[in-house]
Amino acid sequence: MVLVDLIFNYEGAWATHPEVGYIKNKLHTWSEYDPDLLYYIDIESEFIVELGFLGVQQLIVAGPSGKLYEVKGDVGIRKLTSLLSDEYNIVNLCALDESDPLIECIPNIIDYSESFQILDEASTDCT
Repeated sequence: MVLVDLIFNYEGAWATHPEVGYIKNKLHTWSEYDPDLLYYIDIESEFIVELGFLGVQQLIVAGPSGKLYEVKGDVGIRKLTSLLSDEYNIVNLCALDESDPLIECIPNIIDYSESFQILDEASTDCT
């Protein structure tokens, strides 16, 4: 079983042009969390109770490739946990507060189908 670190990003800003991105500010972490115990309501509650959100209208995660996906309910959480591995065990979560405008162009994680590679930054000179 892979334990994960869940990183809650908050008090940052969303950029929507030229592409959607999140400008990080503060982080809150659940370290070495058992993904089998992960439920949408727990993440939503953490954003509201601990991080001061009025409500969570969109939960967004960076997938294994770094692309952003919306997570809707426990079905989305189960899809997210199915992607976890030794290489993808740090999950960056962002949320849109009740008062923030929706970001329409982010795909649902249920539709995740891309393959990904973890790039090793070390290289060799083969000359």
